[in-house]
Amino acid sequence: MSKRLHTALVFTVILAVIGAGAAAMSFWTLVAGASLLGIASLVRSPGTRIQYANVVSPPAFLAACALNASFTAGAAFTLGRAIAWTSGFNVAF
Repeated sequence: MSKRLHTALVFTVILAVIGAGAAAMSFWTLVAGASLLGIASLVRSPGTRIQYANVVSPPAFLAACALNASFTAGAAFTLGRAIAWTSGFNVAF
């Protein structure tokens, strides 16, 4: 997968999670977005895994990828909810 395609895929997932938050969809969309971002992070970074092999253990690297993906998806979902609330698009929390 090319770097541009990978970047476009990641931004599409983030925008989808923002849209899901704005449309007041279930929190399971947040879980799905975090899962996709975590998989994308692991697929794209074989060089990173090799680079940090001597610095961080593989379980710590996996935990870092999972935490990064879950924080990013959570922030995107919260941003979508905030956008919906400020614009009056969906005021039912």
